[in-house]
Amino acid sequence: MDKKRIFPSAPPPPINPNFIDNPPPPSYSSLYSPKRNKNYDFDSYQKNNDIYEFAKYLNINLDKYPYCLKYVIEAIKSPLPKTWKEYTDDDNNTYYYNKNLDYSTWEHPTDQFYKNLIKNEIKKNKKKFLCF
Repeated sequence: MDKKRIFPSAPPPPINPNFIDNPPPPSYSSLYSPKRNKNYDFDSYQKNNDIYEFAKYLNINLDKYPYCLKYVIEAIKSPLPKTWKEYTDDDNNTYYYNKNLDYSTWEHPTDQFYKNLIKNEIKKNKKKFLCF
């Protein structure tokens, strides 16, 4: 049985053993994962509309699906999985590297999980409100 990869499909860059402490970033991408802060003050977060921007990044319209707000906040606060480390490139862009997989990505490793979770939650709620 094939296991589906939940990480972006961009191939990882070749890793030079000299870069283990600071691996090179992945190939260029126009999609960067927004910065996270698990200690964020969510009152100011909402005032700055950052929460809506993060929701857009996760492909969700909070005005249309307000019940997904809890998932957006959970995604913002999600820590890196144990095998992942965060790095910054020369242009101050954040990227993530997993030494066990020898894989680097611009997206936070949990982003795809939350995108799928929200998509499934919307489908589930649409079915709930169908009229026959």
